Amino acid sequence: PFGACQRPQELFCPELLSHDFDNGDRQLVSKTVASYHNAMTNRFRNCSVHDICAEQTYLSAEMALGELKTVLAQLPNAVERVDHSVGMTPFHILALSSKPRICLFQEMQQFCSRNSIMELEDKTGSRPIHYLCLNTSVPFAERSIVIEYLAQMTIFARAAELGLKEWRQIVTTKAEESLLREATCIEGSRENIDEVYGILERYELMEKLSLLELKVWHWRLKAESQLDGTFSPSEKRKKFNLDERHTARVNCGSNVIISNVLPFLRQQQ
Repeated sequence: PFGACQRPQELFCPELLSHDFDNGDRQLVSKTVASYHNAMTNRFRNCSVHDICAEQTYLSAEMALGELKTVLAQLPNAVERVDHSVGMTPFHILALSSKPRICLFQEMQQFCSRNSIMELEDKTGSRPIHYLCLNTSVPFAERSIVIEYLAQMTIFARAAELGLKEWRQIVTTKAEESLLREATCIEGSRENIDEVYGILERYELMEKLSLLELKVWHWRLKAESQLDGTFSPSEKRKKFNLDERHTARVNCGSNVIISNVLPFLRQQQ
C-alpha cells in the first residue's frame, strides 16, 4: 500500500542500507530488513478489508470492488477495524495506495456506523486525508476527486452542523483553500489540514460549552420561578427583567460545571 515503490525495503530501512558493513554484518542486516519487510507485507493478513485495500492496486476496479463487497457482506463491521500494529483503518491503507479508488471509499463508507471512522488518526497522528494529499503517485486531477469526497463526508459534514453561519463559512473556506487547490494541497498539507481541524474542533467545543451554559442558566431561571407559587414556571420566566436574567446567569454556577466538564469534552475532541 505504499504507492509505486519498486523496492519496499528501501522505504522501510533506508538508514540501514546506506551504511558500509562488512560481509557478516551485511548478511545480518539483510536478514533483518527481509524479516521486517515480510512482517510489513503480511501484517494485514488477518484483516480482510485491510488486505483488499492493500492488494487492490493489482486488480481491476471491478474485481477489487467485487471482492470488497463479498467480504463486507460477510463481515460488515470489518471496515471499522483498526490494525493495532500501526493504528490504521482500511481508509488509511486505501489512501496510501497508488490507486485510491473512490468507488472503494464509497462502498466502505456505507458500512460505517459513523463517518468519524473515516478520519481516525493512526499511530503517527495521520488521518486518511493526510495520506491522500501527500500521495503524489496519483495525478492531482484524479486525487482531488477522492480528497473532495472524503472532505465532504468528514470536515464539511461536521462544519454543516455548527450553529453559527459565520463559523460554518470560516471552516469550509479554509478547507477548500487547503485541500482542493493543488499548490496548497501538496505544499505544507499536514500543517494546513491540522489547522482546518484545529479551527473546526475549537468551534465545536465553543458550541458545546455555549449550549451547556445556556442549559444551566435555564435551570436557574426555572428554579427561581418555582419559588413563587403564584405563577406557573412559564409565566414567571416572562416576567423576569433584564437585570434579573443577568443575575441568574452570573449565579447559575456554570463556571463550576463547565470547569469540571471541559476536560471530558477535550478528550472527546
